[in-house]
Amino acid sequence: MDNKKIISVSLLIIALSMAYYFVIFLPQKENQKIELQRFEAEQKRLEVKQQVEQQKEQEDSKLRLLTQCLNQAGENYHTNWFSECKSQGKLSATCIKLMEMTFEEYIKENNIPDNKRVEAVSEFYDKRDDCSCRLPSDNARRIEGWEEDAKDECFKKYPQN
Repeated sequence: MDNKKIISVSLLIIALSMAYYFVIFLPQKENQKIELQRFEAEQKRLEVKQQVEQQKEQEDSKLRLLTQCLNQAGENYHTNWFSECKSQGKLSATCIKLMEMTFEEYIKENNIPDNKRVEAVSEFYDKRDDCSCRLPSDNARRIEGWEEDAKDECFKKYPQN
């Protein structure tokens, strides 16, 4: 009878071990595997998201730089046109003074309060735009050529996809 008890206890231990293995251990192992896969998938998703954001930031940065470059080309165009008009004596003293002052100087000189600065910006640039002259076509083409060259250089320097 002792052998039967030993065999029974042994079979019970084996059965409990197998039950533990199939009911508790394997599901936990499977859950860990699933959690690891979820974690890896989430990491991959975050990496892709970061790459997309970095690419967007780079494109935005390129666009900002291109815009700044084109704005600078436009400013240079106006400066060159003004210089040419001034050198030919085709501008009034008021226009020369206005063209040579900064916006901050314009604000101070005209005693414009802070709450009117926004309106003053367009007023300042409108007045400056009115200060121009007709240039001989050779001079005008030369200045316009410089502007086109500068803009072309901007597009080469900061290409858009």
